Amino acid sequence: MAPKKRQNNIYNIFLTHFKSLSNSITSNAQDGLIKSKPYF
Repeated sequence: MAPKKRQNNIYNIFLTHFKSLSNSITSNAQDGLIKSKPYF
């Protein structure tokens, strides 16, 4: 039971990290669009 719980914990950490990573990529992309808008 212990290894399963540990594996689940690692999965949760990975999921949280992935969510924050995709959030930062999305916000960076939006910032880039806003900054590059005058050039269009």
